[in-house]
Amino acid sequence: MKILIQLLVQNNARWVPSLHSMLSNLRSGNPDTDFTFWLYENDSTDETVSEILKYKDFWNVHTQNYGNKFAHMFRTQRIAHHRNEFKKFLTSKYDDFSEFDFVVVMDSDIFFNNKTLCTMLETMKLNPDVHMVCPHGLVMRSLPCQFHYDTWATLTTDNERCGQFTNIIECTHQGAKHDIHCHHARGLPPMIKKNGPRLTEFNSFFGGFGLIRPRAYSESWWGADDDSQCDTWKFCEGVRKHGKVVMDRESSVLWSDLF
Repeated sequence: MKILIQLLVQNNARWVPSLHSMLSNLRSGNPDTDFTFWLYENDSTDETVSEILKYKDFWNVHTQNYGNKFAHMFRTQRIAHHRNEFKKFLTSKYDDFSEFDFVVVMDSDIFFNNKTLCTMLETMKLNPDVHMVCPHGLVMRSLPCQFHYDTWATLTTDNERCGQFTNIIECTHQGAKHDIHCHHARGLPPMIKKNGPRLTEFNSFFGGFGLIRPRAYSESWWGADDDSQCDTWKFCEGVRKHGKVVMDRESSVLWSDLF
């Protein structure tokens, strides 16, 4: 099996050694899988470039320096631009990505393990109609609370936008510590109960780590028409032309703002 893992990095110098460690563990934990790693860096003002180049024999790096060229764009437009530019660059190397079995798109400052990926691979194997599977994204500083952080990227199958206080999954932690956004703190009911299904379909979802079938990835692009939109919505709209976008509650990642 061949898997392409690609991500953007900018001002992530402190996190890069952790990324290298996590990807190394993926490779050693899956000896029959041929991994290709690509990092896209642009305009970092910290030591990100020197950090990623320390591991230049481990992964591939594409760097760009745009300066203030895109300062007129709102944030999601800039993110979409860089994701699409990186994808165009990768397309020049891999054409339609058909040489890969899967493509992983991930965010920076995400922490994952071998189970994260293997659980998603199992979902893809058992559900050929699923073309993008995403994890339950937890917030590191809020643990053991189980609030899913990436609500902005989430659209229900009714195309309903999810706000910052939308609870995707019921938090089962019974202690006193909860994220301010958690339903235990806010009293808002969760969308998916603790005894709910393993997979839930969405019109858009991410959680910082998406496993995608190559044709769906090849034919989907990021975009946002205004600053009220998440760039992931348009990408998932493209994926859904091929099959379902789902969250697998048995796969999880941690997002941290401490890096």
